[in-house]
Amino acid sequence: MAVRTEEGADPNGFWTAVVGAIGVVVTMAIIVALQALFNRVDADERQRKIYDAVSNELTRARAEQLEGMNTYGWVDKDAGVVAIPIDKAMELTVRDLQVSRRNTMHGGMDGSGHGSDHGAGAGDHQGAGGAGH
Repeated sequence: MAVRTEEGADPNGFWTAVVGAIGVVVTMAIIVALQALFNRVDADERQRKIYDAVSNELTRARAEQLEGMNTYGWVDKDAGVVAIPIDKAMELTVRDLQVSRRNTMHGGMDGSGHGSDHGAGAGDHQGAGGAGH
């Protein structure tokens, strides 16, 4: 059935409202989708540019710290204080604690009636930057 309209006739109010409501819903859906897309892209860029980027200064500082933790060197040559690698310092600390524990269990005597002094005490050396052997 063909709809006949007369020239100059007013448009149908119901269909105008339906088309307008559909247009508003579609427009709102597009706005929400674009906002969600923007937020996702913004978060990805922020992650890539800020959180994932390691600055050259940080990389250099980490390298210097690792070098200091893994090398021998003088901290204070006049006082005889040296830096030793952290692994060696941990090894010496464990050894000294074991010796100290053994001495404590045996009354602290070395068999001659004198207190034993096998190596430095556990606190006598530290990792890089501290005193060592």
